[in-house]
Amino acid sequence: MNYAEQLVTVSVNEDSLFETAIIASPLTGDAPLTVAFTTHTEGGVAPFTYEWNLGDNSGVVTDKSTVHTYQFPGVYLVSLKITDLLGNIAEDTAVITVISPTLTTDILINGVSQDSVSGNAPLNVGFSSLVNGAIGTVTYQWTVANSVQTVYTSPASTALSSLNYIFGAAGTYTVTLQVTDSTGKSANDFVTVNVDPSSTVFSVNIVATTTGGGAPLTVGFVADVSGAAGQVTYDWSIMGPSGQSIFPADQGEEMVSKLPGFTYTFTELGNYIVSIVVTDEFGNMVSDHLVIHVDTEQGVSVAIKAVPQSGHAPLEVEFTAEVLSGNAPFTYSWDLDDGAASDKSSFKHIFEKEGVYEVTLTVTDGDGDSGIATVTINVKDTKTPVTSRKVVEWTNLKLLGGETYTPGDMIELLVNFKNQANWDLENVKITSIIPELGVKKSAGPFDLDQGDETTKILYLQLPYDAPQGEYDIRVVINNDGDDKIHRIKHRKITIE
Repeated sequence: MNYAEQLVTVSVNEDSLFETAIIASPLTGDAPLTVAFTTHTEGGVAPFTYEWNLGDNSGVVTDKSTVHTYQFPGVYLVSLKITDLLGNIAEDTAVITVISPTLTTDILINGVSQDSVSGNAPLNVGFSSLVNGAIGTVTYQWTVANSVQTVYTSPASTALSSLNYIFGAAGTYTVTLQVTDSTGKSANDFVTVNVDPSSTVFSVNIVATTTGGGAPLTVGFVADVSGAAGQVTYDWSIMGPSGQSIFPADQGEEMVSKLPGFTYTFTELGNYIVSIVVTDEFGNMVSDHLVIHVDTEQGVSVAIKAVPQSGHAPLEVEFTAEVLSGNAPFTYSWDLDDGAASDKSSFKHIFEKEGVYEVTLTVTDGDGDSGIATVTINVKDTKTPVTSRKVVEWTNLKLLGGETYTPGDMIELLVNFKNQANWDLENVKITSIIPELGVKKSAGPFDLDQGDETTKILYLQLPYDAPQGEYDIRVVINNDGDDKIHRIKHRKITIE
């Protein structure tokens, strides 16, 4: 094999120009600042190698051009070193100035930038934040204060960019937000919340099974509370005939005194004052009291518990005698008004035919005293079996605000239907659900007699961060009675 050799001579002028210039844009700006770097080179023998030092300890870059983001304020010296094929070196430097931006925050009330909001107690308000000029992570701290004191302070946390708060008592409140970024800079904003007194009166009434009788007298008490804001606590007490506190008397009774209701047996003669104090979630308090009079003569007091008291034939009813006062032992005599009778304290009986039955119970105690109670049982004609579709006749299912909404809107859904069965519906419940958004609202339970029609309006609050798109509202009508129904209808909405 023959080889040919060729000699190539390269002449290099050592005095030839080899230089470079850094081109950076922009040279200054607020943090975080993104800068594009490249170079203009004259002379030298390709190929070239590049060595960028961007001045913030981010490491060496070996590309001809690069883009880099400076996260924090400062003055950064950028250097570039280029080496050509022959080992010649060209260098240049540039200065990048990163300015600390102004940190600001704005409180949004229910998704809207405004200085104040008003409403009746209890007032539920959603607060969120809009932050500009932050460097790195941001921590949030909320405070709620009235004219007297701070009523709420949140921990400083990166997860608390929003706050939902219920104002239970009337007054003027200042809600303040402080944000702090990674450099330690802070910014504040505040809004005012004006809370008017509740449009619903907060009250309590004591309901007692009796207010007097012979000793020993057993009385059941229940607190009937209305207009409360949030959760409530109960504090019962009983004052004896001599003015002394007799209840609660020990740790067990102390626990009972915190319940919504309880039963107490009065063993001594005289007048007793039973009192209740109810406190809602925001410290509002109401009270009530009544007098229990205990006599020497212990008469017989009796009540009937009958379940159910109405229905279709054949109707099975469970009867229970409830003796409220008297001296044991007791005897029972039941007249069921259909020719049947019983001497038991509790039993079940089937009414075979349609009709109105007046059931009478006579209880005689060990002293020979008697007490009488009655209850009416309404037996309707035999039910005609029908499907849920025929029982529930949808009259109207309408979106009162149309089909298009924005995040945070309130949807008003009108539901109207009729009971087409030949029996009464019990414990009916209407539920509307938007599954994808986790929104759910219910009405009921309520009873609907045969042939009756009902109209309900359900209010569904859309989340303030609800994504755009089309969603399905599912409306379900069902009940917990003996005759189960289950009907579903759908409506479509669009969130823009």
